[in-house]
Amino acid sequence: MKYNRELCVIDTQEKAYLLGQIYGDGNNNCKAKGYRVMLASIAEDEPLYKRLSGLFPFFRLVHFPSHPNVTYLVCMVKQLCLDLNTLGMASPKTLKDKTGEFHFPDLREDLIPHFIRGYFDADGAVYLPKRVRSRNNLRIEFGCATPNFLRKIQEELQKQGIEFTWYEREKKAGNGKYYHSCTILSSNQEISRKFADFIYKDATIYLDRKKEMCYTEPVYRPMASSLYGNCPYCSSGNIIRAGIRAGKRRLKCKDCGKRFTRPLPK
Repeated sequence: MKYNRELCVIDTQEKAYLLGQIYGDGNNNCKAKGYRVMLASIAEDEPLYKRLSGLFPFFRLVHFPSHPNVTYLVCMVKQLCLDLNTLGMASPKTLKDKTGEFHFPDLREDLIPHFIRGYFDADGAVYLPKRVRSRNNLRIEFGCATPNFLRKIQEELQKQGIEFTWYEREKKAGNGKYYHSCTILSSNQEISRKFADFIYKDATIYLDRKKEMCYTEPVYRPMASSLYGNCPYCSSGNIIRAGIRAGKRRLKCKDCGKRFTRPLPK
């Protein structure tokens, strides 16, 4: 279907969500010989892409035999590329972020949560850490190489009383090269849930798996010391599970390094 400049003005939550998806998983190619907007996601997310292509039929759902586990949305219309550029979605994003050409779009306040939700579904992460001491704190984070854009997301969240922590590090890419990555994150259950309430309020479109994870109640696994007592050698409560042998729990003290066994709790 022909593109009728539907994204020239972002005035619905579905448009704001799609724009967030493009900012996260999209590329806006404005070269004279190849105007193209393309989004890519894992095959698991194909139902969402099908819905987006139904709402915005100027995007085609595409599969490439060389990438069987990836689903694409593609639109090869010059005007869409230009409209996205005007909104602030310019590629390559890392370079354009430095010049200000890639930037947070100018949206109505009521559409900002939907835009952030689209970006979160495309490029955000939500999980319960494996570390014992952090395993019950829902963690939400955004990581990218566009610090100016990410700072703006952090500012918008701060306006809602949602305080995400900022940190930077060098990350190794698939080609072996290192790049500078910026991240904003919440590792606090209360803040993470507040973020979820902010982006999902009145939402009509989202990734089911991420929403379910945001509202999953953590399973509180008791500390090893509360089940098996302290270390018999140094009395430390800083002990960890180290497997089961002959019907007994093997344990290790992280302070003195010694191992010992205790009967399994009934």
